[in-house]
Amino acid sequence: MKFRVLKTVALVLCVVLLCSFSLPFSPEKNIVLAEEKEQGIALLDNSPEMDVNMVYASRFLNMLNHNFVYGSDFLEVENVINSSMPALVKYLNPELENYIEETYVADYIFNMYGIDFVDFKNINTDFEQLDGFVYMIPRGYSVYKHNIVSIAENEDGSFSVLTSVEISSHDGETVNDICETLFVRNEQSPFGFAIISSEIGAEALSI
Repeated sequence: MKFRVLKTVALVLCVVLLCSFSLPFSPEKNIVLAEEKEQGIALLDNSPEMDVNMVYASRFLNMLNHNFVYGSDFLEVENVINSSMPALVKYLNPELENYIEETYVADYIFNMYGIDFVDFKNINTDFEQLDGFVYMIPRGYSVYKHNIVSIAENEDGSFSVLTSVEISSHDGETVNDICETLFVRNEQSPFGFAIISSEIGAEALSI
């Protein structure tokens, strides 16, 4: 009798194990998809680009929500650096008012924008230069919160990302607009991509 009970229990356990191996469930994948949904990705499930989009959507959104460089700022390295400073406020040197170490600035603009080998001695020359530091010009800045509308992979391997963006200025005003950002691959960046342009409002192109 005891043997028959044990045999039955063993059979049940085998069935359970077989079922668990056959289920197409990936905890990591489901966690990622849940995070992307929470972050406001509005891609349709039947989109032909859905698979490739979902691979990169989270990192694009992460980069955009840490981006302060838009429009013509991309035309000059000095403008890219100065516009990026709000993202680096936490690295301000506590002993030197309004100065951030060059290494923090260099790492950020390379990882985000692919800009390398900057001669920081030519940056903000109207202000006192300190060796190894970049001066942060005191000024108000806006905060940008993006939600992805669509992602399109271009023929050259870059990605055009259309987002809705909420812009909160330093004076308390909030406006909503549209933004198109172009990402290119940057394998040396932890993001895997670099932003090379980002246009808000009337200057944004529709995908």
